[in-house]
Amino acid sequence: MTYRPYMRIDAEAAFSPPQPTPPEGPEEIAADRRVMDAGMIEAYRVWWVAELRGAREHPDIAVITAERDRLQELAHQLQTQVNETMGLLEVSQLRVERLEARFLHARGRIRMLQEMLADQWEEPMAVAPLRMERPTEGHRRSRSPPDSGGGARV
Repeated sequence: MTYRPYMRIDAEAAFSPPQPTPPEGPEEIAADRRVMDAGMIEAYRVWWVAELRGAREHPDIAVITAERDRLQELAHQLQTQVNETMGLLEVSQLRVERLEARFLHARGRIRMLQEMLADQWEEPMAVAPLRMERPTEGHRRSRSPPDSGGGARV
């Protein structure tokens, strides 16, 4: 066989996929995209319907549905517990606020009493000091010194 130049094989072209011819303008590109999008949407819709039919007929669908229902009931119970806890928390908060108010009131009363006591100590004593008087003959002594040995005088 003789070599002929028109028989040369381009190796790159032989192993690469054929390249599509580009559309001619933006209108054709937009039209092609619309057709592709519509085709993709229809294909997806057909696939999704088939999947749903298959899911309804699947033997585990009852198990999945029961598990979903159980989880929904558990979520409802947890929400109820959260609501009850929040209610208890609000009641506790009210109790704390009442106790805080009582504490502040008591602290104010204590301060007021302390101020009154401080004022009393600052003022001169209104009571006259006690005088030490010697008892007269007719009075008894309450005590007698231990060395005098005597009791009451009559």
